[in-house]
Amino acid sequence: MKKKDLPKLHSAIIEEFVDIKAAHNNLGILIQDARGQIDVIFEGMGMRPSNKIFDYIGFKTTLLKGESMHQTNLKNKVVYIAGRMRGMPNLNWHEFDMAEKMLESKGAIPINPANHDREAGYTPESLGKLTKEEFDKFLRQCFAKDLDAICNKCHAMYMLRGWEEGKGSVAEHKLAEAIEMPIFYE
Repeated sequence: MKKKDLPKLHSAIIEEFVDIKAAHNNLGILIQDARGQIDVIFEGMGMRPSNKIFDYIGFKTTLLKGESMHQTNLKNKVVYIAGRMRGMPNLNWHEFDMAEKMLESKGAIPINPANHDREAGYTPESLGKLTKEEFDKFLRQCFAKDLDAICNKCHAMYMLRGWEEGKGSVAEHKLAEAIEMPIFYE
């Protein structure tokens, strides 16, 4: 290579770098567009896509951030457990409790919303006996406490299987996405 060719090479490298940087910046937009297109396709068939589909093709939030729960050091990290409760046997508390133990075994500090209910003196049976007004008040109190924990205490969120079917867990997931919190999936 001759010295006179260096400026041309330098310009070519700069152009390539700019193209790569632009492609990297657009990757997130492309992935969101692809996810939206998949949603439209499934809606056209009268179906809802499962997040397992997005996990399979790599659209999972944690993959976008280059993380997986197994690669991430969760030691002393506060992790909120999110999942469906309403309409599930015993409010799905068993699954929340198992997730809590698993996260503790990884050194995390889990926040288990089932414990919030227990601490307030509720059981799945007692919740079923509340009037509509009492239950609405209970839900608002729970969400206030849970959303405060997500926004002000947690480093990450762990989604239980079936979370897509719960109104509360979908809202928690959207909040975690909005504040760009790492999200891990069962």
